[in-house]
Amino acid sequence: MNNAPRHLPPGVVTLLVTGALLLVPSVVSAYNACGNGLCEPAKKEDCLLCQTDCGECEPCGNGTCDVLVEDCISCEEDCGACPTCGDGSCNGEESCGSCLEDCPCGLNETCNAMNVCESIGSCPANCSEVPLEESCPAGTIESPRVFGFFQRLWAFLGQIIGLQEPREIAQVTTKCCCPIPIVCGNTVCETGENCGNCTADCGCPSGQYCSGESCVSPSCGNIVCEPGETCNDCPGDCGMCCGNGFCDNGETCNDCPGDCGACPPACPDGTCNGTETCSTCPTDCGECPPSCGDGKCNGAETCSDCFTDCGPCPPACPDGLCNGDETCSSCVADCGACCGNGFCDNGETCNDCPGDCGACPSCPDGTCNGTETCLTCQMDCGPCPPACPDGTCNGDETCSSCVADCGACCGNGFCDNGETCNDCLGDCGPCLPACPDGTCNGTETCNDCPGDCGACCGNGFCDNGETCGDCSQDCGTC
Repeated sequence: MNNAPRHLPPGVVTLLVTGALLLVPSVVSAYNACGNGLCEPAKKEDCLLCQTDCGECEPCGNGTCDVLVEDCISCEEDCGACPTCGDGSCNGEESCGSCLEDCPCGLNETCNAMNVCESIGSCPANCSEVPLEESCPAGTIESPRVFGFFQRLWAFLGQIIGLQEPREIAQVTTKCCCPIPIVCGNTVCETGENCGNCTADCGCPSGQYCSGESCVSPSCGNIVCEPGETCNDCPGDCGMCCGNGFCDNGETCNDCPGDCGACPPACPDGTCNGTETCSTCPTDCGECPPSCGDGKCNGAETCSDCFTDCGPCPPACPDGLCNGDETCSSCVADCGACCGNGFCDNGETCNDCPGDCGACPSCPDGTCNGTETCLTCQMDCGPCPPACPDGTCNGDETCSSCVADCGACCGNGFCDNGETCNDCLGDCGPCLPACPDGTCNGTETCNDCPGDCGACCGNGFCDNGETCGDCSQDCGTC
């Protein structure tokens, strides 16, 4: 880094000098020394501030550069030549802003809006600086530098007072390489993720659990009841199941009452015990006596003394209110006359009360309204759906829904809708043979149909259960 002195901008120098001159009267007044005949530098007196005591200032050429009145411009003889940009020295009022050639910034520095060299920023935490010509290491990505508070303050002040924009960075030799951000939940267990900080991506396999950042298998016998171990498979670590004072590991009041307590009484068991009541178990404890609020209007409860169970009492006519199921028909005193009250209600229609309900619609008027139907006004309401029977199989009628119009459903593979073996052999199969019909067929035998099949014994065949004992004629001698 260049160790040349940093100089304030010319505007700032002028501001400081002006402020010092404004303080001169107060300084003179404070000491009240000018005019005593003594030139006292310790009391801030000189030829400029107290000519009475110190005399006139010596003119230019006395070999002394009086900074209060002389400079390199007004008196080069005393103060020397003014600095020139390009003379190899950062002097006078030169700065990186006015003469970057003499006042260059160091490596990784820039000349800010206040004409002062400053660092271009540091790498964020957990990041490393890598030479520009090298690639970022695996798992990292190039990231911008972080600027400190004072660097941001300089930039802010530069914008407020209208100074020039920061100049380009003089020399940049490194870049920041930061770890690639980890995205938990993308189903990929990436570098930096583990079962401890991202279970969604790095969950443990079956039979293992997460301990810290690693998946481990439970080890029965280490005196620790780890996830996956139970009193059933590792009583040495987890203790015995029944008798450990905890109702767990599938224990119930039936197999471990010592841990889980006695089972509650069952309803019904013939005894009203435990927490059973007439409400929870009427079979054991009997029916509860009537009580207002039990949801049943029973006993001596009425709508007067138990509205909750029995509901509101029906309105009385007249009571001055048209309420409940009262209408102008049932209670004229409370509800007034029906027709003529200005409302089409209580069963009124355009036919019996056109004053309240308006005139009835006419047919046809292009709209199916009022009391019109497909029967009374087909032109407005359209034709009625087919009726069964009407002599025509139409609409959604079928042999199943309307046999009278559509005929039997023979041939649908089901012997239904009144089909028989006589009128629908395909669905119902052949009819059983009749006895006698002159033919011994089907399942007929000499036993159940001798009329068609003849008598059993004596037909010349030892069949139909005949033996030599009861039909030696057909079966031979035993």
